[in-house]
Amino acid sequence: MDEIHPRAIAGPTCLACGRAVAPGARFCGACGTKLTGSGVLKSGVDPVGAKIVLFGTIGWALISMLFASGFGITAAWVQESVIIFAIFLPWLLVLLVAVQLIGTLFNSKTHRWRIGSPGPWLLLLVTVTWFLIMNLVSSYVMIDPFTAILLVLFPSIGLAGACVVLTVGSVQGLWKTPSAPGIVRMAVVLIPLPIAATALFVLLEDDAPLRARFEASESAMVEKVQHFESSGSESSYDSSLVGLYDVEAVYRHSGCVILQTMRGIDETGGFAYCPGRPPADPELEHLKDQWWIYRSWH
Repeated sequence: MDEIHPRAIAGPTCLACGRAVAPGARFCGACGTKLTGSGVLKSGVDPVGAKIVLFGTIGWALISMLFASGFGITAAWVQESVIIFAIFLPWLLVLLVAVQLIGTLFNSKTHRWRIGSPGPWLLLLVTVTWFLIMNLVSSYVMIDPFTAILLVLFPSIGLAGACVVLTVGSVQGLWKTPSAPGIVRMAVVLIPLPIAATALFVLLEDDAPLRARFEASESAMVEKVQHFESSGSESSYDSSLVGLYDVEAVYRHSGCVILQTMRGIDETGGFAYCPGRPPADPELEHLKDQWWIYRSWH
């Protein structure tokens, strides 16, 4: 595996993009890469680091797909995971293609990127992945708090930190050596995350990811409720895939039929079918028609 070693600028030339730089320049005017006072390239992103970022992003996405709903491995959980994986497969292939391109975009003999430093474009790929996974996580009624910390909080903080670091570096380079490529680089760093975060906030205001997933599952859930009511049972704890949700249990609560999709240590969540009067239970939040969202902390 090739490693990047600092080399003296020859020409003088930026070793990140191959463009000529002014003698004594601290930043490349073409790509904004920082240069030391002695004229040695200070590379922000090397191919090994870039691949680690992409593989880490793919790994986090896969873990989120598998365990956002919990850690109980059942046949229904496997079915749900396969469906989610199939939905996200096109984007995962994009990330894998990006991993392969890293090797072709870096010239191991000259230690130069054939394009400008890929840092901003890596950040863009990670941001899009973050946006997609956040929508997936939000499509569940609720997730375990510990899982939320690992899959949502820490990755979000890390992404925001990377955005800040790259933005500061881009601003410094643009301030010292204004250029059109530098502006593009800063825009690619600065714009995607705020747009993604704003879009996610707007979608979550109306529970759009959850509503979309429920709409795709509603007919199967109606059949599940009808089958349960015709059985005359008070509860059923056989896990099964209902639409796009792994329903762990079905039981009666406050005059409604609960389809439980999540159970943690102190919390339970799912969907409630309430055919009679609107329930006064504070644990129920209206979703549509006779369907309610059930969230219970105990």
